[in-house]
Amino acid sequence: MDDEPVWFTGAEPRNDAEACYLATVRELAPSWDVAGLRPEQTSVLTVLTPLLLTVQLVGLPADVALQVGYWFDPPRGPGLEGEWGDRYLLDAHLDGADGLTVFGLTAAPEEFAAWTADWLLAQLRRPVERLDWADPDGRVTASQWRLADTGLPLTREGRRSWRRRRRPPDRVERVR
Repeated sequence: MDDEPVWFTGAEPRNDAEACYLATVRELAPSWDVAGLRPEQTSVLTVLTPLLLTVQLVGLPADVALQVGYWFDPPRGPGLEGEWGDRYLLDAHLDGADGLTVFGLTAAPEEFAAWTADWLLAQLRRPVERLDWADPDGRVTASQWRLADTGLPLTREGRRSWRRRRRPPDRVERVR
């Protein structure tokens, strides 16, 4: 019996292409050398199209996750879309280093899985910082998490009035 934890558990693939894609991502994920990353932080959903992989990140609010959608069937597929997401699935449509978009290519599910794994690993290695704004007594009243290299905002918490003042944060701390 194999006691190795399984990456990306949850829903079962709906077809052979999704099964091949998911099996390949599961084979590649254990090689990711990312501090604090565990298989329990990964999941797969098939409630909607596409097949959706998510990775929850330690040190970030629960509504921030890496998301990758894999489409196999037309009209959109085959293809991939990946982003730093929130509670809404694949709604940011990010380009460049912050997102993953692969459509219009004919490739095997294993190739799409390899691109997914490469993108996820690159994102997991990116630095994330938290910016805090405090009131006059030093209590944090608002925070923002962002990617340190591009400044892409990931999520915010707290009072919104700090945005109107447009003042720099009182503290910036690297969290990943």
